[in-house]
Amino acid sequence: MDLRRARALADRGLNSLPGRVIRKFAADNGPNQAILIAWNVLFSIFPIALAMAAVLGLILTHAGVKADAVYQTVLAIVPDDKGRAQALSGLESLKRQSGLFFLIGLGGFIWSGSSLFGAMEQSFDVIFHCPQRNFIRQKLMGFLMMLLFTLLAGIAVGTAALLPLLKLILVVPVSWTQSASVYVLQPIIGVLSGVLLFGSLYFVVPNRKQRITEVWPGALLAGVAFYALTLLFPLYLSFNKGLNQYGASFAFLFIVMNFFYFLGLVTMLGVELNAVLYPVPIEPATANVPGPSRGKRAPARQREERPRRSVRLS
Repeated sequence: MDLRRARALADRGLNSLPGRVIRKFAADNGPNQAILIAWNVLFSIFPIALAMAAVLGLILTHAGVKADAVYQTVLAIVPDDKGRAQALSGLESLKRQSGLFFLIGLGGFIWSGSSLFGAMEQSFDVIFHCPQRNFIRQKLMGFLMMLLFTLLAGIAVGTAALLPLLKLILVVPVSWTQSASVYVLQPIIGVLSGVLLFGSLYFVVPNRKQRITEVWPGALLAGVAFYALTLLFPLYLSFNKGLNQYGASFAFLFIVMNFFYFLGLVTMLGVELNAVLYPVPIEPATANVPGPSRGKRAPARQREERPRRSVRLS
């Protein structure tokens, strides 16, 4: 009786929604797809961070916030003081050589965006069983998505860091900055921006037609998980305190690589949930074979040659 009950519980767990998502995640080789996404995010995150700091500094300066305060807040993710100083030095050179930096940043945007979202499209198209875009359409999609990704990722990741800057904005009342409602709105804004970020990824990146209602379940799951991951990342960074220079550098590299790997897992689990809720029918292999056109006779099949019997002549 206990064995039957255990089997029934196991079958019920495998046939439940989380069980089906995990089974499809394993069938689609999800961990390797997450590694592919993590590697491309790691490749493109540094030009995104520099561009994010430059754009936010330019926008918030008009609201009364000093650009140096924005740079210090956005680049606080770098635990090393020397690395933070080098990043700030690079942003200062941006002000002096805006034209050259704009061309270099635009080229980096196009390249990193096309590689990042091209890798995401490759992983998503495997899940949805659809062909990839051609070269030009993929590059255009990657560039447009990089602009949206920079805006939404800056809101999602920098929500906790940018809220203390409200007291530096002259147009915001003092009572708002000292109220507890600011910290209540922080997780709400972070989750909503994450849902919007992953919703745009799941809606635009795959090369298939779908409705908005078919992407929001996975976007909600990925948005909540991504916000929780951004809350845990500063906690992980505090673990490397007290280590020597080489130990701290190795620990930081290990933490960053694991962070992007978990980000890839979150991205894949969200799209797998959408694929389970709204499955794509797989066409049989014979459906790709072109049939005879109307008005033309199909070619005759080749018959197997049978050995002829020898006839004896008397």
